[in-house]
Amino acid sequence: MIGLDDEDQFLDVEPAYQPPLAQTASLGLKQSTVCWLPSVVDPLSEGALALAGSWDEPQNELSAWSVLLAAEGEEAMDDGAPTAAAQNVSACAHTGDVLGLSVGLHGGQLVAYTASGAGGIGCFTVDVSSGGVTITPRWADGNRACAPAGGLASLGVCYSAEANSVGTVGEDGVLALLSPERGQCVWRAQSSEPALFDVGWWDRSTCVTAGTSLALWDVRAKATSPQLVLSPLPGAEAHLGAQLLSIATEPQPRARLAAGASDGSIHLWDVRAAAAASSSSVATAGGTGAMGPTGGSAGVAPLHTIAAHSADVWDVQFGIGPQLGQLLSCSADGLLQTWTLDVPSGRAAADLADEGGRPLVELSLPINSLHLSPEGWLASASDAQVLTFMDLRQM
Repeated sequence: MIGLDDEDQFLDVEPAYQPPLAQTASLGLKQSTVCWLPSVVDPLSEGALALAGSWDEPQNELSAWSVLLAAEGEEAMDDGAPTAAAQNVSACAHTGDVLGLSVGLHGGQLVAYTASGAGGIGCFTVDVSSGGVTITPRWADGNRACAPAGGLASLGVCYSAEANSVGTVGEDGVLALLSPERGQCVWRAQSSEPALFDVGWWDRSTCVTAGTSLALWDVRAKATSPQLVLSPLPGAEAHLGAQLLSIATEPQPRARLAAGASDGSIHLWDVRAAAAASSSSVATAGGTGAMGPTGGSAGVAPLHTIAAHSADVWDVQFGIGPQLGQLLSCSADGLLQTWTLDVPSGRAAADLADEGGRPLVELSLPINSLHLSPEGWLASASDAQVLTFMDLRQM
């Protein structure tokens, strides 16, 4: 487990084996979000590139980081210790807090979409060459029609190359779709939630939003109400429940959704089973969508709930690549943990006990974001003004 001393800002690593890691010195800016760039090798260091965004500062930025994490036996130093390094290779000013970040390829170009605390979505191109890395603003909400009104913040953004669309949510409770080329508003729907905190894609036609419940929306049909509602407390008044702050979609084959909550819990749903249960419960209402019936407003209870953290769960992600069967979470309590999702033989999923997570990083201030790459590299961003990078391939 990694610890950070507030005064000296140095690593305190316990004697037990730790995956190769790199952590920046204090950056002087609170780091709100971080993402690995897809399938990009940094020509400067033969490592990988990550983007990070800052928040809660007078001036905020989007920055690029070249990261080299070489496990033992690959590119170890002379003393046998693993090689690790993280270097800032580019930065670009950002209007407002960077409250959401989604990266991908569009038209053969690396792009980054950001949700701003000043309202609206921004698009940046990331050019990588032997001459270095350049981050360039491309557009900021082409016509501002989808930006929250009254100075409210945009809280989440998610780009889907498959859907050729950018989903966004904010403090006004609106789900909106933007064109990735120019940021023009394609469609918007007002949810019943006072605010939506995160957005993701289930498939090319279905967006998932997080408020007091998770809601799945048929965006291809431009539905005005969600197809399926997944609620931590079905039947309870919405204002009595914790807010769902983060969403994770299980990788292929997709079956489950996870959500991190403001009370420290992580909830997991089996989406196909939930759709079937919702369809059965409202069979007399008539009409079904691809994921389940429209109007399933009562919500479907989670498959399992983990008492994971003591404060807001700011990010969750299902394991991919070497970490399949894992769930990662980070929180305002300063912990980044991994959880095993495999159900032991002879035990039903409903009987899965909370046996505790394995801490990977522990800081004195909130960890706001995490991202695991298909190669098994983990990045996290913190209010401690540091970025932490780890190689989990040998865990």
